[in-house]
Amino acid sequence: MSAKLTEEEKNQIFDLLADSYLYYLEYHDLGRFERKHLARKILDNVGKAQSIDEVCQFIDQFAKKYTFFSNAAVKVKAMIKSEQEQQVINKLRSFITNYQSA
Repeated sequence: MSAKLTEEEKNQIFDLLADSYLYYLEYHDLGRFERKHLARKILDNVGKAQSIDEVCQFIDQFAKKYTFFSNAAVKVKAMIKSEQEQQVINKLRSFITNYQSA
């Protein structure tokens, strides 16, 4: 089972995807329909995601279709991995602290 996605993580993911989106728009032209379509896909998929796996799946598929999101996909995965590593470190610290005080 995949780790649950927090609102803070969702907001960070939205920010990373928005940065890629805005950067792309700065140098390329997207029609109004395409802009709305991309925004709706991001809002629907990330907003409704319950787990980290769901977000990673969406971002992988999304970045394959829209390659300008590839950099954001890499950053999202790095962010998630970093947070998961921090959770493991925190659990180990807690275990060691509890073990020493027992």
